[in-house]
Amino acid sequence: MRLKSLLIVPLLVTSLQAASVNDLTFHLTAGGYILTDCDATASGSLVIPSTYNGQQVIEISNGAFNSCTQLTSITIPEGVNRIWSSAFSRCTSLTNITIPNSVTQIGIQAFLGCSSLTDVVLPQLSEISDGLFNGCTSLADITIPNSVNSIGVRAFKNCSSLKSISIPNQVTHIYYQAFFECTSLTTVILGNSLSSIGEYSFGICNSLLSITIPSSIQEIGDLAFSNAALRSIIIESETAPTLGTDTFWAVDTTEISVPSNSTGYGNSYGNLTVRVNPWGWENIFGSSGVRILSSTASGEVFIPYQLNGKAVLEVGGGSSIFGNPNDTVTSVIIPDSVNRINEYAFSSCTNMNSVIIGKSVITVNQGAFLNCNSLSSIKFEGLYSPIVGASAFTGIAATQVLVPSDSYGYGSIFQGLTVIEEYTGPLVFQLGGSDDGPEYRVVGCHTDASGILEIPASYMGLPVRRIMTQAIHNCTDLTGIVIPESVTHINSQSFDGCVNVTSITLPSSLRSIAGYTFYNLSSLTNIVIPEGVITIFNGAFRNCTSLAAITIPGSVIAIDEEAFHNCTNLTSITSNAVTAPELRSGSSEGAFQGIATTEILVPWGSGQSYLDAYDGNTYGGLSVTYETLSVAEIDLVISSTRIEGQQDVINNPVAYNLYTADDIQDLRAGSTMIAVSGNQATVQLQMEESSDLQTWEDAGDPATMTIPADTDIKFFRFKMAE
Repeated sequence: MRLKSLLIVPLLVTSLQAASVNDLTFHLTAGGYILTDCDATASGSLVIPSTYNGQQVIEISNGAFNSCTQLTSITIPEGVNRIWSSAFSRCTSLTNITIPNSVTQIGIQAFLGCSSLTDVVLPQLSEISDGLFNGCTSLADITIPNSVNSIGVRAFKNCSSLKSISIPNQVTHIYYQAFFECTSLTTVILGNSLSSIGEYSFGICNSLLSITIPSSIQEIGDLAFSNAALRSIIIESETAPTLGTDTFWAVDTTEISVPSNSTGYGNSYGNLTVRVNPWGWENIFGSSGVRILSSTASGEVFIPYQLNGKAVLEVGGGSSIFGNPNDTVTSVIIPDSVNRINEYAFSSCTNMNSVIIGKSVITVNQGAFLNCNSLSSIKFEGLYSPIVGASAFTGIAATQVLVPSDSYGYGSIFQGLTVIEEYTGPLVFQLGGSDDGPEYRVVGCHTDASGILEIPASYMGLPVRRIMTQAIHNCTDLTGIVIPESVTHINSQSFDGCVNVTSITLPSSLRSIAGYTFYNLSSLTNIVIPEGVITIFNGAFRNCTSLAAITIPGSVIAIDEEAFHNCTNLTSITSNAVTAPELRSGSSEGAFQGIATTEILVPWGSGQSYLDAYDGNTYGGLSVTYETLSVAEIDLVISSTRIEGQQDVINNPVAYNLYTADDIQDLRAGSTMIAVSGNQATVQLQMEESSDLQTWEDAGDPATMTIPADTDIKFFRFKMAE
């Protein structure tokens, strides 16, 4: 950008004045003047003239204001019909711009990097062009005109202050990374003509709690909602849209709701559990949202965040939404989108025992929970007390309500209910749901948590089933973690950075160790992977530099790359899997790179399986070893047989011919041995009707044992060679 020679005012003075026409350069065309340049030192507010030398200003050229970093406000006059590419890009001090209705086209990246822009009203455009507001980090609110039919590539990328967006019904396509890294985005309403959502469109929108995908959607691209904080996903199409790769990767829910009689979803869709929505919600639509009037729902009821692309703002309209009286609803969860619970909305729900009221509710009107005589648990999630109408909680069973510990306005007595301030301890919980019903998830941990952390099996009467991504992250004062049996899912990086944790207790309910779950736990020395785990994913134990021994349970069928990478003190690896787990390596760095040991101990008879599982020579770079049992004689081998009628003295048990020396490998693989001392291996004798079974002793060859009459023998003993 050139500096104009006409500018003769000293720079110090210029910086204190508003920009003027003298800072501008124009080019005459057949249709009028095009504004082609602005002096780089222009500052303050600028009003572009509607005419120049008596003729209309019709366009703003490519890069005309590019990097005019001192301009704070620009007014574009009526008559300008086109703004070309990068026209105002990197005007980093620009807070507002006035665009006239005469503008019909705005080029790509016109406002790229305008990091201070907070206020802009768009004219009736046909498209939001590529990169139009990319990097406008202060833009908190914008209305997309109804005339727009597409949202371009990276149109709103990294608009980190943008809180809500409504896509007009004319829009058919949202393209690549359109809203990528809009980290404050909490509300998205998609229009009913939208046919495709591009790759990464809403990626890393980690404040986005809910989305309703209209029935018009045919395709959703790769990673479109990756790392969104979605708690509610509703797809309104009866025919499943085509999904790209990892469309819902690392979202905070594991399920979607789809219409009844849907096709193409299967039991799992994009790694999400499919839940058919049977509710039959009836509602009325306003310009800004939805009011739910009635429903056929029963049991544990989750009121949806959105319906038909609009937020659910109100519940009820003068009578109970479930009918009056109603004895089928047992609990209700009211989402954060709702701001009003109307008159008698839940009245006479006689078997409803609990209600959770979202944090946005500001009004609970007359009789809202009247005569809910089983209602014993009431929780308000909002910090501020709502306005409560007469008899809202009359006739309920509860005498107290639970509110946040830093709440305001509830008082010690709230509508005749005793207020209890919730103390959650070091953990932060989030309400969710699955096929198994409502649940709580651990989503955070206060960084000052210390000592041994015992995660509760339940919270607010609901089970704790999931530990979400980075939930217990960088809690450097923790020394141990105990996870309850209620937990079935632990997400990736859940414990990343807990560098002083030495011991973790895992539940038997666990079926996989997610990627990087225990990454960088440099003090971890004690962990037992429970039987039932099927897969150990990539980097699960990477950089656990104090871990000396690990046993892989027999249930494991696959171990991903870098699972134990750089466990520099790992000297003992034992696998109980008779069939070698598959080593899934997508790079040159395998599962066991950088560890201390060079071998793995595997069950007798399975060595070849391990060699075949990798390269026929080693198993992931480890030599395969196993304990060889050389058997001199079997002193007693009886399995699941019954001694009938009288006492029996067995002097030659081999004669029973139930097991031979060749069968020892099978016995070993079946984990029947319970102790080895010297050259003697011992397997416990278990009796169905134990009376005075004589303790076995080595009485020479052959050994003898007296077995009581009518006794079932379950296990055996044998002697190894010297």
